[in-house]
Amino acid sequence: MARILQLYFTKLLKSHIMKHSVCTLVSFLGGMLVGSVVTMLVTPQSGPELRSKIRDYVDQEADKIRCHCDDK
Repeated sequence: MARILQLYFTKLLKSHIMKHSVCTLVSFLGGMLVGSVVTMLVTPQSGPELRSKIRDYVDQEADKIRCHCDDK
């Protein structure tokens, strides 16, 4: 009986740790996203300059992905 309870609580603890880890990771990634957006919005650039920078960055990353896909 004691062994069954020990296994049950061990499994319960591992489940709790996993849920906590996932929650922490999602919170961290969400915070990074919010921080990035706020930084972009507060940066002293005009709207067209900012949009141009974002468009260039997205194009560069898309080219990298295309190159990786073409290599495989």
